[in-house]
Order: sequence, then C-alpha cells, then structure tokens
Amino acid sequence: MTSGSGQSDERRSPSSVSSQRRVRHCRALFVLGSGADPSDVADAFADRYRRSRSPDELDFSAAEQIVGIAADWSNEGKSGYRTAALEYVRQWCESNAVPLDDKLVLVRRFTTDDGRLLAVAGYFPDQQAQVETVTESPQSETPAESVDNDESPFATTVRRLTEFVQRIPPTYLTTAAGSAAVILILYLAGSALFSGGGNGDGPADGRPSLADTDESDTSGSESADREPRLAPPQFLTGVLRVYTAAPGFGVLIDGNVVLDSAGAPVVTPCAVTVEQGSRSVTVFREGWHDLAQQVDVGEDSDVTLSPSEDSVGAGSDYLRAPHRAAKAGQPIALESLNSPRAEFDPFITPDGLSIWFAGDRPDGRGIFVATRPSPWHDFAPPEMVQTSADLPASPSVTSDGLSVVYAVPKKARLLSMTRDNPLSPFSNWQPLANHDSLMPNWLSAQILGDGKRLYWVEENRGELKTYAAKRDSIYDDFGKRYVVALPGIHPHMTQDGLRQYEFDGHKLTRYRRTSTAKRFVPDRVIAELTLNAFHSAPKFRQFAVSGDEQWMFYCDDPDGAANLYMVRLAETPQWGVAPLGKQIAPKMEIAAAEMQEPEEVKPVKPEPEPVDPRSLPLAYEAHWTAFSKLVGQRQYDAAAGLLVNAKTNPAIESFTEPLGWDVEDLRSIREFWSSLEQGLKQIKPGTMLRVGTRRSEFVAVEAGELVTKQRDQEIRKALTSFDASELSTLFDEVFEKTDEDAQYNFAVLLAYDASSLDRLRERRAEQAGARAIRFQERLAQRQLRLARAELNRSNFAQGMRLLKEAKVLAGDTAVSADARQLEEQLYSYIKWQPRGPRKWQINDNEFAAAAERLPGSLLVSDQKYQNFQLSLEWKTQDLATAQGGVYFRYDGGNDFNNGAFKIHLANDAGGAVDQYSTGSLFTDTPPDANATKPAGEWNTLEILVRGDVVEATINGRKVLTATAQSDTLSQRGLIALDGVNGGITYRKVLISELPAK
Repeated sequence: MTSGSGQSDERRSPSSVSSQRRVRHCRALFVLGSGADPSDVADAFADRYRRSRSPDELDFSAAEQIVGIAADWSNEGKSGYRTAALEYVRQWCESNAVPLDDKLVLVRRFTTDDGRLLAVAGYFPDQQAQVETVTESPQSETPAESVDNDESPFATTVRRLTEFVQRIPPTYLTTAAGSAAVILILYLAGSALFSGGGNGDGPADGRPSLADTDESDTSGSESADREPRLAPPQFLTGVLRVYTAAPGFGVLIDGNVVLDSAGAPVVTPCAVTVEQGSRSVTVFREGWHDLAQQVDVGEDSDVTLSPSEDSVGAGSDYLRAPHRAAKAGQPIALESLNSPRAEFDPFITPDGLSIWFAGDRPDGRGIFVATRPSPWHDFAPPEMVQTSADLPASPSVTSDGLSVVYAVPKKARLLSMTRDNPLSPFSNWQPLANHDSLMPNWLSAQILGDGKRLYWVEENRGELKTYAAKRDSIYDDFGKRYVVALPGIHPHMTQDGLRQYEFDGHKLTRYRRTSTAKRFVPDRVIAELTLNAFHSAPKFRQFAVSGDEQWMFYCDDPDGAANLYMVRLAETPQWGVAPLGKQIAPKMEIAAAEMQEPEEVKPVKPEPEPVDPRSLPLAYEAHWTAFSKLVGQRQYDAAAGLLVNAKTNPAIESFTEPLGWDVEDLRSIREFWSSLEQGLKQIKPGTMLRVGTRRSEFVAVEAGELVTKQRDQEIRKALTSFDASELSTLFDEVFEKTDEDAQYNFAVLLAYDASSLDRLRERRAEQAGARAIRFQERLAQRQLRLARAELNRSNFAQGMRLLKEAKVLAGDTAVSADARQLEEQLYSYIKWQPRGPRKWQINDNEFAAAAERLPGSLLVSDQKYQNFQLSLEWKTQDLATAQGGVYFRYDGGNDFNNGAFKIHLANDAGGAVDQYSTGSLFTDTPPDANATKPAGEWNTLEILVRGDVVEATINGRKVLTATAQSDTLSQRGLIALDGVNGGITYRKVLISELPAK
C-alpha cells in the first residue's frame, strides 16, 4: 500500500494513474518422461521451458526442479501428456502437503532428438502470485496492467508489438528486409489473435490464468476454465420444539414469525424446522411480556420458555412493532435517522439491528450508528462515533463489532476505528491505507467480517476500479493491492465475502462465489422494485442488504436530499431457512402413581462422570450474570427474588458486600421509576413533551402509563416500555442537570439496561458526580473479587481474564491499584521445587541458572497438570551452550529426558530449524520457524497442551503443532524448567490447568 497526503475537497473527482505489474512465481518445475527416466536431458528441456515465456510473466528463481517418470502416454493421443503430468503433480503435492489447483499447472510437451516424449510442467499457486502497485507520473505512456486487465486482447497485442517495433534499430527498419520482417511479425500476431484466445480477464483474487501449449503444435491454446454457475445453497436444518408454560404463544425465530405450510401463524407448543446453529427464539402474546432466548439448534432440540404476564398493560413489544406488517416493495423512510441534511452509504449488520452510515448532519459530519430492538422496530436516534473534517463515506464493521473501516474520498484514505469490547466507545483511530497522489478518489470501502480482506473503489480520471488487499491476521498490515472484478463496482458483500449484490434501480441481483479466492458469478434476481425517489449515484455505495435478504436499506439521492429508507424485499427470508412450524402435543407431565414393580431387575443407571468444579461458574458469578440480565430486561420483581435466594446461599457468603451493592442498585433503579412518575404528574395537561424524536401533548400519568395526544389521538404507553433514548428525553423534561441523585439513579438504570447506548451512559455518569465514580469502582471490584476466587481454585485462565476486565473497568480509579497488586501476585501462585545441585539465583519471580553444566538441575512444579496453558519469558547468555526448556508430563524420575516431553529453548537465533532447535518438541518434531531473539533479549513462550496435541508460540508466532504420545507416560504429570546446561533465565511463569470438559 502506498502512503502520503491528499487534498480535502468536498466533492469526489478523478485522480492519478497507477499501474499493476503481475509476476507469476513458479513453486515447482517438473520434468517428466513418458514411462522412462528423463534425467539425462532434464536440465536442457527445463531451460527451454523457462525461456518460452518472458521473465516479466513467469519467475522461476525459487522453483524446485523435480525429475520423474510419469505414466506412459505414447498411446493416449495428443492430450495424454497433460493427463499423465497432472497425475504426477497431484501425487507429488499430496505427499508434500502442498495444496493443488490444477488450473494453475502449465504443461508443455517436447520430443527429444532420439524420439523420446517429455512433459515439462510448472505449478504457479495462488499464494505465489504477486501484484506490484507502481505509481506512474501523469506523463507515463505505459498502460496500466492488473490482475483483471481491462485492456482487450487486441489492444494488448498491438501495444506489445508497438513496444517491440520501437526497440528495433531505425537503421534496420530502413531496409526492405527489416520492413518485411516487421510486417510478417504483425501478420502472424494478428492471425494468432483472431484465430482464438481468451478474453483477458483474470480471476478476482490475482490467480494467474495459464494456457497450456504444445511444442510440436503451437497453433492454439487451452483457455482457463470459467467459473461454473453455482449450485443452490444448502443449509443444515433441525427440528426445534418450543414449549411455554401456558399454550397459545406466537413464536419468532431470528425475528421471523413461524408459519405453517398454509401460511398461518403457529402457536405453542409447536415443532419448527429451522436452520441449525445459534437462533434467537421469542414468544409473544397479547397481555404478556415478550420473552427471548438464544438457543443452539441441532438436529433435534427443544426449549421451554416461561414469559410473565403484563400487569401494567404495556403489551407485547412485537405486536406493537411499527413495521411488523410492512409490505414487500413499499419504501419506509427512516425518520429517526434522517435530518434536514445528508445521510448516505448505509451498512446493516447481519442481524438487522444496527445500521451504520456516513452523514453531514446539523450535529456534525462523520460516521453514525443507530440500533433497534428488532427488525420490526424503528431505530433509536443515531449516535456519532467519529467526527470528520472531510466528508467520510461507506462505513463497514467486522463481525465482532470491534472494528469500523470507512473511506475519506477526497483524500483517497481508508481509516479504521477499534475498541476493546462491543460496549465500549471507539477510541483507537488509525489510517489503514492511502494513496500518495492528490488525484484519485477512494469512493467506498468494505472490510469483511473477519477483518482480513479489504475492498475499495478508486475513481481515476472518470474510470472506476475496485481494489482489494488481504492480510493473514488482524494485527498485520494489509498486503499489496490488486484489482478485482466486482459486480456493481462498489462492495455490497455479506460479511463472509461470498455474496455480492448489484442494484440497477429496479432489479436487485445476488452474485455468489464458493470462496474469497474465486470470482463472483450471477446467481439470481432476488427483488424487482419500483422506488420512485431512488436516484442512482455511481460514486456512492448507496445501499445495503440484510443477511437474510429480507430488507434493503438505501439512500434515495446522495447528490440531493440524501435521506435513508428501508424496503422489505420479501415476506420471508430469501437466504437461510424460513422457519416452518406445526402444532404438537404438550409436554407429558409424569404423574405420581402406584405402579407394580416388574419381575425383572431394573437396570442400574451408570454413575455420571465427575464434573470438574472449575468448569462451573462461581456461585456469585452465576448470580451476578442472572441478576444483570433480569435488571437489563426490567424484570425487577424477579431480580428481587433472586437477591432473596442469594442471601441464603452459603456458597455466596464470601460475597456479602457485592450482594449489598446489588441491593442498592436495584433500589436506585426503582427510585428512578417512582421519581419519574411523580415528576411527570407535576406537568400541566396540554404541555408539549418531547419523547424521543417526536413532540406530543401531555395528558396524564395513570397507573404507570404515560398518556399523550397527537393530532387528537390519545396514546397510552407504559413508562417501563420506553427505550433508553426516549426515557432520556422524558427525564430531561422533569429533572434538572444539577440533581445528582436523580442523575445517579438514571445512570445506574442505564448501566444495566439492554436498550441504552454508551453515550447515554457516559452523559448521565458525568452529571451524577462522585457517586457514579463509586458505582464504576464497584463494578471493577466485583470482577476483581471473582478473579481472586478463580485464582484461589487454580482456575488461572478464567482468573486472568477477569483480572483484565477489572483493570479496564477500574480505569484511573482507586481500584486500579488493587488490580495491579493482584497482577503482581499472580506469579506467587505457582510454587517451584529445586532439584539437583543447581543454586538458582532467584529475584522475585525471576529464576536464573548460571552458565555451567550441572546434571539433574530442574525447577519442578508442586502439582501435576494434564491439559494446561503455560506462559513465560526467557533469555539466554551469549554462549553456544546456553539452553534450557520446559518439561511437561514429567513422571518425577531421574531420567527426565525419557520420562517427560520437552519444548526446547536455546541460544540459536537465526539458525536453521531441526528437532533440536528452539520451539521444537525436543528430539521429535522441529518447529516451523526460528522465531528466537538474539542472546540477552527477553523472549516470550506460550505452550498449550490439550490431549495429545501440543502447540508452542514464541514471540507471538506459532511455531509448533505436534503430537505428544507415549506408551509409558501418564497424561498427567509435573512441569519442570530445565537448568542443566545453564546460561538461561526464566521469569513471569504462569500455568493454568484447563478445566476438564
């Protein structure tokens, strides 16, 4: 990627010229005889093969040459050589664990002077193909060539011949022979061109498109295969039985109503055919609160839900959802998002619950996000997540919600924002890529869900091209860019990158591919729409499609009014499985009755396998999770009952103080609702109230319901059914900003409430003053106490996770010192016993072995481990003999080289790898690479052992995955640090035994 500065114009315009140069690198070169050994002529014909293509096209510098005997093809006809060669290449790739794509094998046939048949085959795999981006000056006359070359075959041939003729000396061209030669070359080239050839389009992932040629017959070529039309998608389905305590509840699966084969809604109890995986199941009924639960659906599953009655008359959220009955093809203006100025380039998360867009709004210019509780509800007012001096475009989000990428068109820049968890604000802003010229516009961009592939559109002198770049890890930089053939130019992909959508203003077309290394092929038109306000804007991304293809979100006219809309595409999902249900009988209740014992002896039930208690959550952790969920769902009576039970639970006795905090929090929340209702009652009837984005005439507050009037129509709504944004506007109508008690009670509610946004929480916390700081400290203290409890029961992995969470929550409060103190104490939880004559130099948590050989010298753990994680840091002295390592599953005997496995550590930075190198499973399996730092520098080591599989990671790079098996060693053993040879120092050693599954 290139870097540099750009301009800050407001409008998108053409830009500079860049070109791409593709070099195809050969992985292996095979010289094969037809049933005979070609060794005596292999080098000569390999050289002829190499010289048959320009070095600008094919690079053999790193190719491995293999000479072999292929199957005899002498009687198989003209094409038999290719079949025989491909079979040999396939077998070689399998035996060497090299992935094979036979489309990337270029085979040529030769005949030696003595009549022997040879085949020479080069293999050019995808990962060897490189595309170099070369920025040219505006005066450059060299056309741009890329992976997907837009130049026609005829233009390419003419250009190359023109370049060739320009290199011929003028004196030669003045002769008749020279002129005739040039004419002959042009004639032959033209004949070859018009007699056949490909269309010049390469695959979108930069894969070379190779043609096989025959030395004895060069009149034609075999063009690369085109992508076939894909088979219809297949989805694994299962049956989910849904029960409720009382029958007659409607069911939603991922927000979609369950219907029977006749199209009628199904009620509980029912069996639903649905796609396997994690599904959101909701039951609803008038007079009851909706209840949702996430369920892992397999081939055969069931779930029982127990919704609560609606005592305050709030009603079912789903039955009152404004877009529940939306008609397919009918646009709906997103009024809560639209402003008098511009909103454009929407991006919708796969669940349809969060929408991201770019905007130039009265409250600022930048990237915005809004959320909603279900696909049938309006979005809450948008929150600005990033301000921008230059007009941004096309935000997209990774699947985990932790990274946002957007474009700044006028500066040809791609920017990224990240956060630590989905509830925290975005804080880490950084440039992702930019162009070094002032002329191009980067109009739109999209990052895929895993964060490893990036697509963007460049406008250059009126021409639009789509580029892509990829990386192996989200912690790496993106590699070199390459051109891709993307239908519709702008990326409108699903987060897996396997579906792309194109909308021409009337037809919405789905394209598909089987992997991100393939080209998109047309699949089908999924909707035909008539959108009167829609104006196609080629320079904007303009629309987005939900993951189930049931909704499209779009900007009507980015160059004009720029408002956002959504339109339902179909009555049921078009991707995935539409839930299909049928009625079933209620669960059979087993009645107690006297039964005669059968004569035969009852089978004895097998004893259940013992459960590792560390795999179960701590009693208070389970309580806190349930309590937080109930309060977040505003089920306060149930939360109060949970607190009563917790006080009598002896397993929570050590968490008496956090239980008291829970009681205080619930009291504060109930005080909020009471004071809000009392405050609203003081408002005079007829007063105009702002509720969310609308203003209504206040009538009264009756039995927990707010009664308002709009256009002479009376509206009743329970206070507890308002979302956090609506409550915020109501709250400001009643309370002053200086009322810290009221602000604190509201801040506590928002901290738990499922509908609140970060900006609302932060605003109320700031206005609540010192009490809010104390509340934040309590959140951190809860996690810190849980961390200590996990460490005390040797559940280190869970303890360290909770400690990290506590540090984040503590921030710069007084609790941060407690968190640091616990972190410093972590290493004291591991006790080491020295063995042998070594006198270890021990300094706090640092163990140094001097540079002398002392047999039998180890530091041995005080307990045995089976499945575990270990992390430490080590360094060696600058001595050839300096070495050590980590023994595991050590049987405790004197012959520890045969009585344990070992991950070896040594002073061998930069050396070749073998089974004795740093990172090896010592004497058995070499590491993949030498990732060691030079002597004197600290290295990190992480070991993961589960079953017979051991993994080792050194300095952040995984270097080993191996099998540790022994007929004599137990799977449970000691861990020991090797100090025999010395010259090595260890520190910060942590071991966490993984709970038994």
